[in-house]
Amino acid sequence: MRFFFRSKKFKILLSIFISLLILAGVLFSIGETVTPGSSVVAAITAPVGSAVNWVTGGITKFFKTFNEYDELAMQNDALRKENESLVSQLMQHQEALTENEFLKEFLEIKEKNKDYIMEPATIIARDVNDAYGGFTVGKGSLDGVAVGDPVITSAGLVGFIGEVGLSYSKVTTIMSSFANVSAIDRRTSDVGVVGGTIEFSEKGNCRMYNISNTSSVAVGDYVVTAGGGMYPEGIVIGKIISIMSDELSISLIAEVEPVADISGAENVMIITYFAGQGISGPED
Repeated sequence: MRFFFRSKKFKILLSIFISLLILAGVLFSIGETVTPGSSVVAAITAPVGSAVNWVTGGITKFFKTFNEYDELAMQNDALRKENESLVSQLMQHQEALTENEFLKEFLEIKEKNKDYIMEPATIIARDVNDAYGGFTVGKGSLDGVAVGDPVITSAGLVGFIGEVGLSYSKVTTIMSSFANVSAIDRRTSDVGVVGGTIEFSEKGNCRMYNISNTSSVAVGDYVVTAGGGMYPEGIVIGKIISIMSDELSISLIAEVEPVADISGAENVMIITYFAGQGISGPED
């Protein structure tokens, strides 16, 4: 609305208004020198006076409407800012709740595993070109993170640190073909190795292979880390949802559904140290 005063229309209206005022002034001066009752003066000044009154009234109404519009715009702007402030406060509140819940889970894991040194990390990017669901976190070597460090959530194992920068790290998930996690069936104690293939990762799952064909693993069993090497003992990896024979050997393969929400996680925990780290486990 403020640009109206710079417009061509406004300039034209203003010129007409000023012209009418000048004309009215001239006619008024003439009327002062002519007999008041003169019909000629009355005939000339009456239409002009009406026109002046009409223009004056219109402009007065315009400015009144403009002022009302301006006041309404100010009120709307104030309401908009108030709404933005409330939305921002709500988002901050939700972020605080999420962070508090994450830190609570972090402390619970720490209490159960006092030897762990962990670094909480937020996922800052996901690699859309990684078929295995890899992602980047905002912690790096400056935070004590190193290649090979296990990455977990409160639910279970996510993967390991595959690459480290000063302030970021790239995570390789357990669905990757590069993951070779020594694992054990928690119910039967049968051992195997957990890793991934394209076929399984497309379903969001991984596999446990090198399982003896004489084992008694079954659908519904939970698989955990066997310990030693890169991973602490007892971290839950996932649940067996199907079992099949390995066509390339006499062993079995179990399809494992990860317990960690790898694709939906926003925060993870990096285990930068644990007792026995680097010591070879059953399959390392």
